[in-house]
Amino acid sequence: MQNGLCRPNRTNRGLLVNDDFEASPGFCVIGPLVGGNFTPKIRFWHVESAPRVRSLAKSLAASLLASLQPVALAPC
Repeated sequence: MQNGLCRPNRTNRGLLVNDDFEASPGFCVIGPLVGGNFTPKIRFWHVESAPRVRSLAKSLAASLLASLQPVALAPC
């Protein structure tokens, strides 16, 4: 937090993240540090249970896949 990479959310239970789990561009957070975030996509007071962390991991994976740029393959 001292270097500005992240900041606490309004509830001070975790880090402020956007709907793509980013605390800052390219720096994603899941697990207990997401607790206390309330966005249109993320609404959790606490994130300590393994099933909830797995659920968030799936959502984060989908966000990361959606953000990837298509790669043009060179002809062989």
